[in-house]
Amino acid sequence: MIEGLQISKLERIPNINGDLFKIIKTHDSCYKGFGELYISEINKNSIKGWKKHLKMTLNLVVMRGKIKFVFYDDNSFSRTYKKTFSILVKSSDKVKLCVSPGIYMAFMGYKDSMLINFADIEHDDREGVRLNLDQISYKWDS
Repeated sequence: MIEGLQISKLERIPNINGDLFKIIKTHDSCYKGFGELYISEINKNSIKGWKKHLKMTLNLVVMRGKIKFVFYDDNSFSRTYKKTFSILVKSSDKVKLCVSPGIYMAFMGYKDSMLINFADIEHDDREGVRLNLDQISYKWDS
């Protein structure tokens, strides 16, 4: 695991007509405020990344499909410095990934997929750092 990354099951409220799953509440440890909520689509076998947010906390949930997330810690003060961590998340897993600022992330769609991000600040291109996929060593499988 990477320091600054939390993985948690979504709280499930059973209902005979279809269950409800809570993504975030104001008293959750990953709730840092509300900036925006957006949907990101990713095509099968496409890879998005690498990107590191300097201020934004991400709360990611796979809503459709299957996505492999890879995280890289380049924070020299961290106990997981220069480590990578990957996780394959299916929409049926009903988990949330909470990503603190300062962690590089890339992700690959195993199917045509969709994720949502509940972010604590609005998107600002000046707030993130992007790298080409070959700038962090990781072997992507298809």
